Amino acid sequence: MPILLLTFFACEEKPVEDSGFFDIVIDNSNSDTEDTEEKDDTAIEEPVPDTSDLTLIGTYTDDNLVTHTITEELWDAGPERIFNISQFDNLSGFLIAQNGETNNPQYGNPERWSKFQWYNTENGELFYCQSISDAESEDAALTANANVADLSLGCAGSPWTEIRSSMDLNGDFVDGDGEPHSINPFAWAIGTAPSLFHIEEYSNDDDCAIAQNDSANGSAPGLYSKFEWTTDADGVWFYCHSTFEATSIDDAKGATADREDLLTGCNTNPWTSLTQNSPR
Repeated sequence: MPILLLTFFACEEKPVEDSGFFDIVIDNSNSDTEDTEEKDDTAIEEPVPDTSDLTLIGTYTDDNLVTHTITEELWDAGPERIFNISQFDNLSGFLIAQNGETNNPQYGNPERWSKFQWYNTENGELFYCQSISDAESEDAALTANANVADLSLGCAGSPWTEIRSSMDLNGDFVDGDGEPHSINPFAWAIGTAPSLFHIEEYSNDDDCAIAQNDSANGSAPGLYSKFEWTTDADGVWFYCHSTFEATSIDDAKGATADREDLLTGCNTNPWTSLTQNSPR
């Protein structure tokens, strides 16, 4: 299983530079020369233990909108869904954890053992599978293995779960016009009979998200939107729907709003304030 590579999407088009990382030169100049030196075949290399930090550390939201906070010692997905990490392997993409004392048996009986596996797709999407949740021992949990080649049914007959790093702008809000907004790394919904925007890319560094408009939306169904957000000096959130009818993700990335002008910087209109109701 490949090393976890957390992908951070940018909401602006940037030139791709050749890093040369894969420019490996193989020297075959001595390929016909016999190696006359004696080799010591008795030395067997032992696998090097993974002593680096857990690469999965962070706060995530899954596609059921459950928040997962992962540290070196703990996988916390709620009061009855806590796992105490005993070991991990970044190279193979798994960790072993003992279920919390007060866990809901739905996620593994208390004090039994679980194995979590994770996988990054070529597109940078991150999935995890709790491949066993009720092992009698740590060693027994190690033997479980999910099928990474089948993200739809390869997690003990169920789908792997997609998780995304939480957006800085996340939760339930009301805008200055009284319209509700529900925002998470998977979707941005606006209104009581909501217009829905499916988030394709987002960046907490650039404070923006690119989304595809839902096919049932009243305006520009199936096209692409760009949302940008910022705060004022008092810490109040503001957002700008800087485009809602782009024909592609790259086209949407080209839209820009003026963060220095909250009065007219959103396509000559004011940015819209957001007041948070219940943070997730």
